Amino acid sequence: MSYVLLTVVICPTLTDPTNGRVITGTGGSTYQAEAFYICDTGYAPTPSNDDGRFCGADGEWSGVETTCQRELACNGVIIMLINGIVGSQDYNYTVAATK
Repeated sequence: MSYVLLTVVICPTLTDPTNGRVITGTGGSTYQAEAFYICDTGYAPTPSNDDGRFCGADGEWSGVETTCQRELACNGVIIMLINGIVGSQDYNYTVAATK
């Protein structure tokens, strides 16, 4: 009689970012599971995670942890505030963000 030893690979549970949440498929945190970050209205994922993250055979998630950064509107154009730098296609400004 022969036996087959199966190993289940489980990646660590991803935590919801502030002002957002992590969405996983039916695989949860097991090998080849996929996860996406969804941010609340007025916030955007940074870095963008259009491709999602995948639980690998090594038990680690691909990519990097995503945060939800506040979006700002300037003359109707959505721009991002990241580490005190406001950027658009043509200009960058250093600003102090206050709540």
